[in-house]
Amino acid sequence: MSLQAISRFCTAAVMATFVFAITTARPAKAFAQQYSVPKAHRDAQEDQQRAIDKAAHEAQEDQARAAKAARDAEQDQQRAMAKAAHEAQEEQDRAAKAARDAEQDQQRAMAKAAHEAQEKQDRAAKAARDAEQDQQRAMAKAAHEAQEEQDRAAKAAADAEQDRQRAINHAAHEAQEEQARAVRAARDAEEDRQRAMAKAAHEAQEDQARAAKAAADAEQDRQRAINHAAHEAQEEQARAAKVAADAEQDRQRAIDHAAHEAQEEQARAAKVAADAEQDRQRAIDHAAHEAQEEQDRVAKAARDAEKDQQRALNKAAHEAQEDRARALRAARDAEEDQQRALNKAAHEAAERQQRCR
Repeated sequence: MSLQAISRFCTAAVMATFVFAITTARPAKAFAQQYSVPKAHRDAQEDQQRAIDKAAHEAQEDQARAAKAARDAEQDQQRAMAKAAHEAQEEQDRAAKAARDAEQDQQRAMAKAAHEAQEKQDRAAKAARDAEQDQQRAMAKAAHEAQEEQDRAAKAAADAEQDRQRAINHAAHEAQEEQARAVRAARDAEEDRQRAMAKAAHEAQEDQARAAKAAADAEQDRQRAINHAAHEAQEEQARAAKVAADAEQDRQRAIDHAAHEAQEEQARAAKVAADAEQDRQRAIDHAAHEAQEEQDRVAKAARDAEKDQQRALNKAAHEAQEDRARALRAARDAEEDQQRALNKAAHEAAERQQRCR
């Protein structure tokens, strides 16, 4: 802009000097030759003046066109720079919006991953609680069944004891009845013996021996019945004890089985929780990786936008520089054309003046 102003100022100064020199020289010469030169000489001077005025007017028009071209180039440069700055601003706004969108997407992805991990962790905790409740129920059921089995074994032992006592009492009762019958038979025999001492002494002795033998047999039968009842009661008690021991072993096995299943369920729940934690960590890492990639893409887009903006500014500045150079060249060409026109007009005027002389 300063070069154009300097060029216009120089051109205006040269034109003013040239016109001032011609206008100051012509009146004196015209006054000196007012009454001595012929009409042709005056016509030649008038033609010279018209040529000079025409050349000055054309030079002024060329200068005005050059100035207009310079102003248009300056305006084009300003518009190009404004357009490049506007496009760069829009590109920067788009990059900022893309960065904000990427940040929001990253936040949403991380929130979603954290929510899913929390849900998995809640499901794993619920599975662990359910496994613990199942274990408690299984242990309670096993303990209840073992208690029932123990109660049944105790009842069986009590029933066996009652059966043994009833058998002992029954055997004792039968032995008592047998002994009573034997005593009665002995009394009958004594009476028979007394009634038939003479005749039945031998028979009474035999009957007494048989009664004694029957009493001894009854006592042996009673003892055998008592021993048999005691043996059966002992066996029943042993069976009851074995049933109780088996019930206790079954209860212990049920408790161990329930504890083992609960342990396995707890291990499975812990594995599910660990898998959920790993899935959550992988989801968070994946979301962070995608967010990082998105951030890198946004940063690259911002850098590309900055480079595009810089290239656009450089291109606009280069085009403005070229437009300014073309305007300066046009101004110089206009100046040279003006100078040539002035020289030509002065040369033609000098030739006409010589011809008129």
